[in-house]
Amino acid sequence: MTDKMTLDIAQALKNARQDKHMTQQQVAKKAGIHEKYYAKLEQAVSTPSLKMLKKVVSALGVHSSDVLPF
Repeated sequence: MTDKMTLDIAQALKNARQDKHMTQQQVAKKAGIHEKYYAKLEQAVSTPSLKMLKKVVSALGVHSSDVLPF
């Protein structure tokens, strides 16, 4: 079972990506990660490390406070 924080981060990443009118592939490429891994982050299948979250947030052009639920 996925914890609430992972679900919240996943939804925030998806919302930020859609707000920026980017595809998962575009975010993944900009972050230097595999598209399938990024999709797992949005689906809350995987929980990102802080290092990974930093890459993704930077690729999205948002602040960490925009995706962290605390």
